[in-house]
Amino acid sequence: MTDIDQFWVADITYLHLAEEFAFLAVILDAFSGKVVGWALDTHPRASLAIEALEMAIARKQS
Repeated sequence: MTDIDQFWVADITYLHLAEEFAFLAVILDAFSGKVVGWALDTHPRASLAIEALEMAIARKQS
């Protein structure tokens, strides 16, 4: 790894809010440590991770 956008890592975690749980999917650039995509919702379905990945890809293309 010698530059940005060569290796991304992902994680999904939950947040305990006052009345419910929320799930946060995050895509990070492993070189810089910056968030390149994220998504937040009340479910941990695969679509949550896909939404975060789509954001990261869209940001890279712009």
